[in-house]
Amino acid sequence: MRRGYQAVSHDTALARVAVEIGPIGVATVTYAFQLDLRDEFDQVRKSTTGPQFSFNLRTHAIDIVFEHAPLNVGRFTLAGTAGGHGDVQENAYAGLQLIPNYRRFTGIRPLNHVGT
Repeated sequence: MRRGYQAVSHDTALARVAVEIGPIGVATVTYAFQLDLRDEFDQVRKSTTGPQFSFNLRTHAIDIVFEHAPLNVGRFTLAGTAGGHGDVQENAYAGLQLIPNYRRFTGIRPLNHVGT
């Protein structure tokens, strides 16, 4: 095996579903996932076979959006959306001490409301 290289993979996935809620509007849920794996192999003694640094980065994200049907209020028409976003991020590390592991959890938080 040749030393002094990186082995990297990057994978993503996305799923989205939209549901009409009768005459009041449409709800859309989007889930996204990203996985990054990276191993770094330095020049070392022949007896060493594994990577010196190994990174495992995972991110999950979810978006929930509700778009209400246009509402007629007198001579005005109101349209808009409301929703939220949440995510989980994990950066796990193994090997020679370089960076600490990192985990972040964010609950569903409101998205900005847009109206006309």
